Amino acid sequence: MGKWLYYIYKRIFDTNVWMWIAVGLYFFTFLCPYQKVNELIYCIFLLFILGFIIHKAVFKPIWTAEHRFRKFSQFLIIFWGVGSIYYRLSPLNIFNSGFPILKLFIILISAVGISIWLTPVIVSSIADLMGRTFYGFGRSASDDIPERVFVRSIPEGYRKRREYLQALKNLDEQLLELETDQIKPTEKQLQWIFEANAMKAEIYAEDLKDYDSAEAIINRLLDKGKLSCKGEAVFLNRLCDWRIKLKEDLDGAKAALEQIEKRHPGSEEAMYAAQRKNRLKLPEKGPAPRKKLVHLTEDLGLKEGFKGWDIPQMTWRKEIEELKKYLSEHPFDWDAREKLASLYSINCHDVKSAVRELDFLLEQDGQPKKKIVQWLNMKADFFVRDRDLERAKEALNSIVELYPETSPAYLAEKRIALLKSELKREKNKVYKVRKSDETDLKQVKTPFNIPTKVSTLASSLQKKDPAVLKNEEKKVDFDWIEEMQQLDRHLMDHPTNWEARERLASIYAYEMGETEAAIQQIEILLAQSKGKSTQIARWLNMEADFYVFAKDEVSAKKALQRIAELDPLNPAIFAAEKRIACLKNEIREPAQKKYEVTQWNEEEFLRPTVVTSGNDLTPKAIRQNRERAKNPKKESKPDEAREQREQKLRADLAKHLKEAGFSGSD
Repeated sequence: MGKWLYYIYKRIFDTNVWMWIAVGLYFFTFLCPYQKVNELIYCIFLLFILGFIIHKAVFKPIWTAEHRFRKFSQFLIIFWGVGSIYYRLSPLNIFNSGFPILKLFIILISAVGISIWLTPVIVSSIADLMGRTFYGFGRSASDDIPERVFVRSIPEGYRKRREYLQALKNLDEQLLELETDQIKPTEKQLQWIFEANAMKAEIYAEDLKDYDSAEAIINRLLDKGKLSCKGEAVFLNRLCDWRIKLKEDLDGAKAALEQIEKRHPGSEEAMYAAQRKNRLKLPEKGPAPRKKLVHLTEDLGLKEGFKGWDIPQMTWRKEIEELKKYLSEHPFDWDAREKLASLYSINCHDVKSAVRELDFLLEQDGQPKKKIVQWLNMKADFFVRDRDLERAKEALNSIVELYPETSPAYLAEKRIALLKSELKREKNKVYKVRKSDETDLKQVKTPFNIPTKVSTLASSLQKKDPAVLKNEEKKVDFDWIEEMQQLDRHLMDHPTNWEARERLASIYAYEMGETEAAIQQIEILLAQSKGKSTQIARWLNMEADFYVFAKDEVSAKKALQRIAELDPLNPAIFAAEKRIACLKNEIREPAQKKYEVTQWNEEEFLRPTVVTSGNDLTPKAIRQNRERAKNPKKESKPDEAREQREQKLRADLAKHLKEAGFSGSD
């Protein structure tokens, strides 16, 4: 009822409304046969005009604003003119008079006067109506009514000054104008109403600590049913936050999220609410944990007794077990299943299990578009890591098929074109198979790349007992055997992983001395190479390395010659022929084992770099000085011309000094 009264109150001050009232009263004058009724209406008009003048002149002076004076004058003319015409053209006054010619004259003058007075208004309204209908321009009656907007800065200013009651009062005033300005508010006005109510609820809950009033505001808005799905989700999520922070009511917070699922089942907001409900928990009580400062000792890795950093972290095996246990209770949790899929792919190298976890999420109905695109891109990442280019393209093409002509589809097409470069980047990464939970901690010796000091390394090796060194070698051998077993198990599931097979072949050749077993692994890779030049050259050079390590020059030469046999157009043939010519030098020099630290030898350190490395890193000046120190007789004599020039310069200098007056003692 109040809304309708406010609507009528706003229309009273509309000029067009009073224009139509005047026209209606003009026709009513000729239809009403009762003089007393006409006089009563005229008296009411006069009283209304008198009250209006007193109100404007006393309580709201007309000189305070120019538009008020203009509107006041317009209303005064309309009221006085309508009342005067109505009284003068009253049927009983005209037809009861004794002068019929005067009656007609009065009617004519009144008709001309009212026509002159009302014609501009009527013509303007008709012209605007015709212009809007046929030509697309013109004004409407609603153009004169100013549009109400929500001014957020005023209540925010009160709130920053901690004047919360003034802020609430201002919000109530703005809400009254926004809600009662029109019977059917626009979308923009609904958005402003939403923002004003949200701020009002925040002030009650967060500033005044009045949770009940804030909840009443939200419930009133939800009962009206004018909010969108997203708006209701925002309010109910805030209600969930307040129930956890202010009331510590975990069940009530979950109930607020369940309302989103009930009101909008299958929507994106309902899916996000379900994900949040699974992870809701009360905040921990007590003081916040303090950060501890860690003192880092310089060159700690080079000191005796250092066994590695004590890193308190969860191993990936334990994390997988906990994630499986959690997913048994909450199978639709996105974050947990994404984390499990990443662990399967990165740590276990099990792409099938990783893809299976993502497929489970993709098969669920009502998943958001953003998450579907994310999961399909994750599948492509897993396939790229597994060197499976075709299946990676299939995963990205499914994005294009599901959402054609969208930004995710455009990005997927762009990524498909760059998949080969992604594979090249993955090739440069070092393959590593996890051994055990403790191995990672043992392998971390120092977090910095500190250069090894020669004196420290030599003294530490000299102090070690030969029996201790022998036991350490046995332990290292046991580690290689354990890693070989893990590589064998891994290659049974992933036979095309060439990095793992290269690693296994290297262990066979360099650690176990099984050259034939290493060659068998390389032959498997050659059978899978599909005629690629770079891979053929790489793996046949590895075979040559294994034969060189076993000091088998003939087999190494045959391995290098096979590059030209398998691929006559291979660009690495010239390099292979060059290496064949230098094979004797490689076999003559003891090859360094891979994955093994060389023993300290002072004579070896002073020698130039090994020929097999291809580059002599010792500076030329240092080598020349060493040669001069070893062979002093071979040093060349000074140039005679140079000595003559020096003697001449000394003589000229002595002559100039003598002429200047300097003596030999000076």
